[in-house]
Amino acid sequence: MKRFFAIVLVGLMLTLAFTPVGEAWERHHRGRYGRGHGGDGAAIGLGVGLLVGTLFGAAIAAPPPVVAAPVPAPAPVYLTQPTVIYAPSGPRWVPGYWETRWVPSTTQLQVSVPGHYDPYGNWISGHYQSHAIQSGTRAQVWVPGHWE
Repeated sequence: MKRFFAIVLVGLMLTLAFTPVGEAWERHHRGRYGRGHGGDGAAIGLGVGLLVGTLFGAAIAAPPPVVAAPVPAPAPVYLTQPTVIYAPSGPRWVPGYWETRWVPSTTQLQVSVPGHYDPYGNWISGHYQSHAIQSGTRAQVWVPGHWE
């Protein structure tokens, strides 16, 4: 693409440099500028030549390719397992605290047993019998501090 553009500009420069300025052009500008400018074609050709030289020179003299500096390889990293040392710990004091606990209780009741016949047909007279009822409740209890 750069080469095509440069060839077109060189052709335009040569055309403008060697084409004489026509009479109609001179007549048109004579009234405005006083007299005709016979060197207009050469001046235009020279200007285009300078422009083409600048553009063509920049197109030809491309900058050298950028070469990245070699990057050194990173140093190897060696991972090791940490050394674990188990040391016996001394006794530890656990402070006292309040705790909700189940406090069991047993109640003894005297229950009346009415008279009845046993499975063998013997009469058992009525009497009172001791009967234990186990129950309990939840209560706040102080747990004293101790050494573990």
